[in-house]
Amino acid sequence: MAAPADATTKGQALALLAAAKNHGDLAVKLSSLKEVKEILLSLEPSLSAEIFPYLRELCLSPEVLVRRSLIEIIEEVGLRMLEHSYVLVSVLIHLVGDNDPTVAEKSISTGTTFFRSILEKMETQFHHHGKVDRWCVNLWTLMVMFKDAVFNIALDLEPGRVVGVKVLALKFMETFILLITPHASDPEKVSTSSEGSRQMINISSLAAGLPMLNLTGLMSEVNQTLVRLGSFLQAPTLIQDALPIAVIDCSLSFSLAVVARKRPVHYDTVLSVLGFLKCTSSPIVESRDLLLRAFPAMDPADVSDQVVREVDELFRVNEHAANENRSSQILEVFPTLSSLPVQLRDHLQQMIHWLDEAIIGDMLPLYERRNDMRQVLDRDRRLRCLFKRFYDEDRARNEAIAYLLDHPEDGHRSQSEQIYGFSRVRPAVWVRCRIKNQVKMGVLIEFLESSVTVQSLGTVYSELPDDVGAEEIHKIVVLDIRFGNIDRNLGNLLVQAEPRNGSAAHLVPIDHELSFFNDAHPYITCGACWIKWLKKIDKDFSSQLVNYVAALDPDRDLEFLRHCGWEPNQRYIENFTVFATFLKKAVSQGLTALQIGLLASYKWEEDLDYNLHCIVASVQREDNNFVESVGTRIEQRLREFHENLHGNA
Repeated sequence: MAAPADATTKGQALALLAAAKNHGDLAVKLSSLKEVKEILLSLEPSLSAEIFPYLRELCLSPEVLVRRSLIEIIEEVGLRMLEHSYVLVSVLIHLVGDNDPTVAEKSISTGTTFFRSILEKMETQFHHHGKVDRWCVNLWTLMVMFKDAVFNIALDLEPGRVVGVKVLALKFMETFILLITPHASDPEKVSTSSEGSRQMINISSLAAGLPMLNLTGLMSEVNQTLVRLGSFLQAPTLIQDALPIAVIDCSLSFSLAVVARKRPVHYDTVLSVLGFLKCTSSPIVESRDLLLRAFPAMDPADVSDQVVREVDELFRVNEHAANENRSSQILEVFPTLSSLPVQLRDHLQQMIHWLDEAIIGDMLPLYERRNDMRQVLDRDRRLRCLFKRFYDEDRARNEAIAYLLDHPEDGHRSQSEQIYGFSRVRPAVWVRCRIKNQVKMGVLIEFLESSVTVQSLGTVYSELPDDVGAEEIHKIVVLDIRFGNIDRNLGNLLVQAEPRNGSAAHLVPIDHELSFFNDAHPYITCGACWIKWLKKIDKDFSSQLVNYVAALDPDRDLEFLRHCGWEPNQRYIENFTVFATFLKKAVSQGLTALQIGLLASYKWEEDLDYNLHCIVASVQREDNNFVESVGTRIEQRLREFHENLHGNA
C-alpha cells in the first residue's frame, strides 16, 4: 500500500501531465514535463511505473517540443528503471515514425540505446543466474519490433524521407550487425568499462541458453541486411535529388567499412558492396572522395556519428531549396516565425521579404565600404535592413538571440506584441540564403534611421553623450550583464534622437555577437565604456528597471529559445543562467549599476572575493547542482559586499 506522501506525489504528477496535455501556453507544458520527470526520478520505480501509462497520450501532442520532451523522459527515466519500462518503450516505437524529423531522429537514437541496454541486461542475467527474467524477454520482443520499424526507414527508397532520419536508421543497422555478430578475436570475452557498461556481448552463449533469441535466424538476418544494404547502395536512381544520394551513400559506406573492420567475417561481402567506389556518377564520386579522404584518418567508432552531425546541415539547405518557391533565395531562418506573437512574426517576415527581394533584384550594395555588410533596399531603393555576413554560426545566432531575449516592458517576448524591447535591441533574424548562387549565412538587422554611433560624436570614455541620462545607461548595463557581453564600446552604441522631442535621446545597442560565452574568462564583462560614465552619475535604479529585472526568468528564456527552434548547449545554459542570477540578486540587494559593473568586470581588483568570476571559481565543478550552488554563493557574497559597504559608510 502506497504511503500518503506517495499518493500525493502521484496526484501532483498527474496534474502536471494534464497541464502538459491541455494548457494553452507551450512554456507551461514544457515546464510541467520537466517537473514530471523529476517526480518520476524521485519515486520508487514501481510507483513511477503506475504513472507511465498516462504519458502515452502525449505522443499525440501537436507540439513538436512536447513530443521531444516526452522522448527525453523516456530515455532518462526508462533506462534507470529498465524493469518497468515496457510502456515507455512501446511509446518510443510509436514515435519512430513521427512526421517531424527531429522527433524521429531522437526516437531512433534513444531506441538504439535501449536496444543495446536490453541485450546487455539479458546477457548479464544469463551470465550470473543462468536464466533471463520474463520482463527482460518482454522488452526484447519490443526491441524486435523497434528493429523492424527502423529497418523499414533505412531501406525506404521512396523520396521524401528526411536524410538525417535515414542516416540514423542506417547507423542503427550498423549497430545491430555489430551486436549480433560474434567478435572474431575472442567471442567468449566480455569487457566492462569504468562506468560499468558492457562493451562486448557474448551473443553465442546467450543464444545457446535462450532459444527465443534464435541466433541462427539473427545471423541469417544479418547476412540479409548486408545484402539489402548493398542493393540500396547500388540503386541511387530511385532517389531523384543528388545530395541525398551522396549523403546516404557516404554514411552507408562508412557504416559498412566499420562493419568490415570490426567483424572480419563480413569483409568479403562488404568489399563487393563497396564496388560503387569505381562508379563515375557525379554524386557517387563526391561521396567516394569524401569517404577516401576521411575514413583512413578516423576511428571507425566516430565516423558515422560525424556523418550524422555534418551532412544533416548540408541536406537542410538543399531541402529548403527544393521545397520553397524556386524564386525564393531564403533557405533557413531563426527564430521559427510561427513560434512568435502575430505582430512580431509579421514584422520579421517583412524584413525577410525585403532581403529576398533585394537578393533577386540585386539590390544589396555594400554598407560603408564593408565587405561583410550589405544594405537591403526595397523596390523603391530605400534602406530597410542590413545583412551582416558571418562565418561563425554561433556568433551570428547570438544577434538574433539578443533581440529575442530583450523583452518589452509589457511582458515576456513570447507573449508581447511589442516590437522593441526594454534595451532597444534592433529586430534581428539569423538567415541562411543564396546570393548569386552561393550559400551565405548571416544576420538580418533592421536599419535605424537618424542615428549615429557614440564614437562618431567625438565622445571620449570619460564623457557622456549629450542629452543621455543615467536611465538610458542603466538599460545597457542590464542588457550587457544578462548576456555576458564582452564587447561594449563607443562604436557599438547608437544615439537616436526621440522623434517627438528633439531634446531627448536614446542609446541603442548593436553588435552582440560576442555575448553569452567567453572561453578564456567565462564570467566577466569587458570593462565596458559605461563604467566610466557611471563613475560620474552613479544613481539608483528606477523602480521600473527593478521590476523588470525581478521579472526575468532564465529558465523560461531557455525554453523560449527551444520553442523558437534552437537547442542551447550546456555551456550556454550555464553561462546565461549564472549571469541572470547574478544580475537579479545584485539588483534585489540594492547594488548600483556601477557596483554591479565593477563586480562583473575583469578590470576591478579591489577585492577579488566579490568578483563574479572568482565567486563562480570558488564552487567545485564536481557539484551535481553546480548552477544552483553558484546562485547560493553569489547571494552570500553579494550580501557580504553590501554589508561591508554600509559598514564602512
